[in-house]
Amino acid sequence: KGYGHGRRPSILLGAEVLICQGLENMEGLRDLCVQGTDVMLLEMPFTHGDWDQSLYNTVREIKKQGINPVLAHVDRYPKESIEELFDMGLYGQINCDSLVKLFKPKQLIRWIDEGSIVALGSDLHGCDPKAYAPFTKVTGSLAERTERILRTTEASLKNAQKY
Repeated sequence: KGYGHGRRPSILLGAEVLICQGLENMEGLRDLCVQGTDVMLLEMPFTHGDWDQSLYNTVREIKKQGINPVLAHVDRYPKESIEELFDMGLYGQINCDSLVKLFKPKQLIRWIDEGSIVALGSDLHGCDPKAYAPFTKVTGSLAERTERILRTTEASLKNAQKY
């Protein structure tokens, strides 16, 4: 059965890691990967002025260490910058509430259809059930795409290098 039909996903310990200069040199960097995998959810800077060459070099160095960054919240960043990182072989995560906004959905659906998006999030903070509504709405309206992304997420984590 699909995720929208009563199947519950596994829960793994993980962190959303804010990129900073020199992150690739941090001791214990692998401890920030999703539990038991080489997958790291990496949050990029919110201001475009912080997207310089050293940021891209940090991402490259993290990849060279055998860590597979997944870019958190690609719906929040400059399109050109994200596409440059996709061209480097990275993948992204989007928040479902962005798919119900007026201007973002076409770009995000294109990235979904291209296979660049490997994770969906609710960005749910707290316990208010109403805050989960965008996730429920999107997973219903984009059912086939949602199933594909969630299957990709599951497969990526299962196939991720264990350490």
